[in-house]
Amino acid sequence: MKNLSSPDSIYHHLLPHVSFEQEEFWVLAMTSHLDLIQQKCLFRGTVDHCLIHPRDIFRYALSVNATGIVLVHTHPSGLSTPSHEDILVTKDLVAAAKLMKIPIWDHIIFTSADYFSFKKKHLL
Repeated sequence: MKNLSSPDSIYHHLLPHVSFEQEEFWVLAMTSHLDLIQQKCLFRGTVDHCLIHPRDIFRYALSVNATGIVLVHTHPSGLSTPSHEDILVTKDLVAAAKLMKIPIWDHIIFTSADYFSFKKKHLL
């Protein structure tokens, strides 16, 4: 298993797998030691929007016995700053995660040049 304990390690690991033609929403299923169990792109959207649902995120996490998850989504615009909606959705997902007892260890927005970590900016 690959240890992905920092936003930088997650960015460099997942970058070759993502597309910036449209928004993608990935879930990385992790062990309690931040080792990657499995990763999956659960949702694809348009160039500036991606509809997601907590039910599908946590169904996936449960199906692979994840202890916690890391969320990643792409911004094809090239701007890694979260939108107001990104912040609201993240808060909703963190609340759902608390109920499910499957912590969200980070939510990272990828662009082709850099990333934004909600954890690093104390927004989780």
